[in-house]
Amino acid sequence: MKLKAIFLPALLLLAACSSTSIVSSWKDANSKIDPEHLNKVMVIALIKDETLRRVAEDKMATFNKAFQVSYNEFSSKEVMDNEDRCRTILKDQGFDGIITMRLADKQKERTYIPTASSQGYWGYHGQFYSGYYKTGYYQEDTKYIIETRVFSIKQDKLLWAGVTESLTTSVIDANTVSDVMNAVKKQMIKDKFIGE
Repeated sequence: MKLKAIFLPALLLLAACSSTSIVSSWKDANSKIDPEHLNKVMVIALIKDETLRRVAEDKMATFNKAFQVSYNEFSSKEVMDNEDRCRTILKDQGFDGIITMRLADKQKERTYIPTASSQGYWGYHGQFYSGYYKTGYYQEDTKYIIETRVFSIKQDKLLWAGVTESLTTSVIDANTVSDVMNAVKKQMIKDKFIGE
């Protein structure tokens, strides 16, 4: 398994025209991922909307052949409500890791966009003082706060966690998921959780 590609899936959940950045991250001080020892990693998008969940997990699973989608094994409700069944399946099928992604928060933001002008100040001055002035407009964006976590099943512990913030004029989709995954991967390298 390629180390660079191992954790990209969990980061991909926002939209076209999105701006994504890492807000915070945490790493277990004693953990570093060795890709040679990971054979099966389940990716779980903790989303109630089944269609969006499948889009997110499918996108995450494209990043590494060891990544497998959870929706083939569990419904969204089962992931949330049936821990014993999830634990049994993961153990019986030899999974050694889990990557989860969940929407932690969503906030609407309005931004004033002034009228664009290719003229310098004096062109603007003449329009403004002659009583002719085009007003700008407001654009409504959505800020998505997404939490990504990486767990070791064998050690039964959290290894890495990161929070991303994405501002977009659209909705969460595969492009946004890609943006999140790329931001997470860069942070994991910076945190020395994975190699370059």
